[in-house]
Amino acid sequence: MTIFTESFWIDQWNQLNATRSSQRGWANAAVWNSMAESYGSRDESWRRARKNEVQKLVDQGIIFPGAKVLDIGCGPGSHGIFFAEAGCEVVAVDISEKMIERFESEIPAHLTSQVECRVCNWHEMDPDQEKFTRAFDLVFANMTPAIGSADDLMRLIHCSRGWCHWAGWAGVRRDFLMEDIRRELSIGNQGAFEGNALYVFNLLVSKGYFPDLSFTERNFTRDVSVEKMTEQAAAILSTESHIPAEELRPRIATYLRSIACDGVIQRKSMGRSGAMRWAIN
Repeated sequence: MTIFTESFWIDQWNQLNATRSSQRGWANAAVWNSMAESYGSRDESWRRARKNEVQKLVDQGIIFPGAKVLDIGCGPGSHGIFFAEAGCEVVAVDISEKMIERFESEIPAHLTSQVECRVCNWHEMDPDQEKFTRAFDLVFANMTPAIGSADDLMRLIHCSRGWCHWAGWAGVRRDFLMEDIRRELSIGNQGAFEGNALYVFNLLVSKGYFPDLSFTERNFTRDVSVEKMTEQAAAILSTESHIPAEELRPRIATYLRSIACDGVIQRKSMGRSGAMRWAIN
């Protein structure tokens, strides 16, 4: 087995996942349900950046009026609504029913016929059964834990007849507050999170795809209430540790109240994402 073979990179990715409990924590509907109300509700510059990302796909001829787009891990429609505005027919899937509910509530009336939203666990989805096989001009997975393994990535490719887009964490990603909570409770990986980009890129190259690759700094500081952070952290850590969330909540809340100011904690994260785009031969 050499670094030029698929099996090498699949094995490397599997080894990473075996030691990274935090990946399981994020691939959890309860986590995203707890975040659905406010996720993506940032300033206008954040929304404009998502629109510009979709416009680049239009400018490159990857999407066009009538193109079929599969948006994996769609969230509240951060990109999906802009795909529809570009004239695409969008199938949007997410593990979180609350994210899907919010997406559906925010689709402008004149675009509702172009967007179909489904609650879907990508890790278990059968493309043939869903009639997704080679059904989409673009399969789009942007900063989502839905693509957490080689099998998930192969499923993504299997759905495309044109182009694929994947973006995720590249190298080390720090979420300082979650790291502090893990240390306080002695649960899970207590250090930084290692992203998937290295494994995705090399696995694609080993399969004969040569994706365009770009990197973006993603550093955020935002305020979060003790209540919301308690719910999110409990959902993540219960999946990582198999300790029931109801047992974790009081321990997490006690710690967060000890560091909060007027019931609010500052949450800071730092990292770099890698975005890849490739054509299906």
